[in-house]
Amino acid sequence: MSQYIVKYRLSSVNIIVEEGIINEKWSFLDKNTRYVLITDSNLTKYYAALLTCIPNLEKILAIKPGRRSKTIDVYEKIIRSLDNLNITRDDVLIAFGGGVINDLVGFVASTYLNGIKYLNIPTSLVAQINASIGGKCGIYLNEKNQIGT
Repeated sequence: MSQYIVKYRLSSVNIIVEEGIINEKWSFLDKNTRYVLITDSNLTKYYAALLTCIPNLEKILAIKPGRRSKTIDVYEKIIRSLDNLNITRDDVLIAFGGGVINDLVGFVASTYLNGIKYLNIPTSLVAQINASIGGKCGIYLNEKNQIGT
């Protein structure tokens, strides 16, 4: 296992690189924490058995795949779902997907309850480089990342 720490001005991020880290045990997750996984509907089909093994999984929120899901409407649906689940600052969001998912979930996590913890599990190169550690998260307004943190 390789572990790296990326230091930002106000915080730092742990990055773990390990082949096969995502498996039915999810051993890197805290077993006492509640999780909400946000992904797209393509990945829920392909990884259903693996994703449902997450310990203390409250819910899987699956959105339509693609850039058209990085909108205020999808953001609002996710926020309302988190509110209905009574998600607190002690709970953690998991972004499982490509750049769209990682951007969207990062934005949700930075704004819900003035900021909650989240994990990025990138499934594409763009998500690995840009969306998960790039330091920006956002959603579209008029087809551009005009709203972000």
